[in-house]
This record gives sequence, C-alpha cells and structure tokens, in this order.
Amino acid sequence: MKRVYSDYLNDIIAEIDLIFDFCKEIKNASEFLNDKKTVRATILGNLSVRI
Repeated sequence: MKRVYSDYLNDIIAEIDLIFDFCKEIKNASEFLNDKKTVRATILGNLSVRI
C-alpha cells in the first residue's frame, strides 16, 4: 500500500506527542526529587519494607 504524506505527518505528530509526554515525566520526576519530604518518606518507606 502506498503511503501518503498525511500518513508520514501522523507518524511525526505521534512521535512529537511521545517526546512531550516524556518531557512531562521528567518534569514530574524532578519536582518529586526536589521535594525533600516526599523523597525522605519514600526512602524511609523503602527501608522499612526491606527490614
């Protein structure tokens, strides 16, 4: 089947959406890591699970 330009454009748009989603995840992760209370609670929670 012959692909048309709109198929290629849809593929490019889908890839751009994935990049934006990835950037949002990085932003959320950096906010999480910068919140000392959240990080401390996570570390303590992980330690208590291992003990």
